[in-house]
Amino acid sequence: MKYLLVDAFNLIFRSFYAIPLLTGGDEKIPVNAAIGFVKIVEKLKKAELPDSIGVFFDSPGPSHRKSLSSVYKANRKDTPQELLVQVPLVKELCDAFGYSIHQCPGAEADDIIASAARKYGTDGNQVLMFSNDKDLAQCVSKNVFLVLPSPNKMGDYRKLDEVGVLEKFGVKPSQIVDYLSLVGDACDNVRGVDGIGSKTAAKLLAAYGNLDSIFQNIDHVTPKRVMEQLLMAGVVVQLNRKIISLDDSVCDVELLASVQENFNAVGAIIEKFSLKSLAHYIKTPQQELNFM
Repeated sequence: MKYLLVDAFNLIFRSFYAIPLLTGGDEKIPVNAAIGFVKIVEKLKKAELPDSIGVFFDSPGPSHRKSLSSVYKANRKDTPQELLVQVPLVKELCDAFGYSIHQCPGAEADDIIASAARKYGTDGNQVLMFSNDKDLAQCVSKNVFLVLPSPNKMGDYRKLDEVGVLEKFGVKPSQIVDYLSLVGDACDNVRGVDGIGSKTAAKLLAAYGNLDSIFQNIDHVTPKRVMEQLLMAGVVVQLNRKIISLDDSVCDVELLASVQENFNAVGAIIEKFSLKSLAHYIKTPQQELNFM
């Protein structure tokens, strides 16, 4: 079985900012993010031929990480209302196209994706995680791949296996948590160790294996400047580790065995919101649809 796991808000945000604002339906609600979302998932479906597609949403309200750090994600601007009003439409389209929807109380989408990847990434299966969140690289294994959307062209992507993670980050998937704990993650407002960039972090982990070993051998770390920075940031690094580590048992995810589209439902949504650019996904004579 082949499973495609989609980080919902990650793709919704990308689509919202990549496509000019469009409105549809009698109420003229924004639809650009919803259109982009479906087009990308359908393009992935055509290229990768997954048996099942799951879409993963953050739960409303703060996650447990906010209790660990008050500044977690504090650098993010408020989500535009024009984007938020499209979330119900995206969910409606997911149901119609046969994508299962997953949301767990108090959990972030990444944790739910990690839980699904652990459960379904067994021998004989293949799991594709579609997101540009670096922390999901910790889930990559021989059966689990991270699908990174292209930063330059909407719809293009790069699939990372264990070797791909090593080539991109300079560390193994099992070292990603410690790597990001050292360098930080600006997207989530997680500050790394001053003066330690990606190359230095990769060298440290290549030499010592993990954070615990680095601090156990701190007297041997060179140059001295790096040793001193690590000593000053020891508490911060351990906190980062807790924040960046994904909880792969946050909930029991049940993915569908197959993608079962409801083309009548898809057609009704397209008509209601005048989503003409999605009409070709319907396996029904297009003339039966009234877009006027």
